[in-house]
Amino acid sequence: MTDEPFRRLGEALNTAWSHANFDELAFPTLASAALERARLDLGFSPSDYLRALMLRDPGVAQSDGSFGEPPIVPYRGRGFFIEVLYWLDATTDIHSHGFSGAFQVLHGASIHATYTFTPATRVRSTLRFGEVALTGVEQLRQGDVRSVPGTGSRCAPESAATRAERRSGGRHESGSPVEWVIARVGSRMATG
Repeated sequence: MTDEPFRRLGEALNTAWSHANFDELAFPTLASAALERARLDLGFSPSDYLRALMLRDPGVAQSDGSFGEPPIVPYRGRGFFIEVLYWLDATTDIHSHGFSGAFQVLHGASIHATYTFTPATRVRSTLRFGEVALTGVEQLRQGDVRSVPGTGSRCAPESAATRAERRSGGRHESGSPVEWVIARVGSRMATG
């Protein structure tokens, strides 16, 4: 796989979002629909994609964040980005997303749990104590797409949903240490 499918996805999403006047609230729905139509998971090979990328550009663009092992950015659009995120160690903690958009499982599987947080005490704008309650658990498989609404940590509403994912048991390629790969389409503009 080359970056071409990601470029087509990015251009289609840019067109759709421009028709919605770049409305941040519309972005997660548009990103989910674009990922579902693109079906990036079909024919995706984690090792082949990395190999092709490294042969073409050893200094491949990576995202600023530390999310993914490695986080690769095959497309940047007007106000949004597309990342391919690899995980070698497929565990994570309860977290909120600092972006708005959607993601699709390209390889592997994930146990995906969602929680709500009800604040009880505000210490400061970045620290609150409260109750965490499990609201759902599902197994995500290759091809599954999930929307990420604009509840980023910078401006999370009082009862924002917080997500936890515990990735497990992906279908490994022969000899591949990669457990889980996702395509993430996100906008930091749309975290409101």
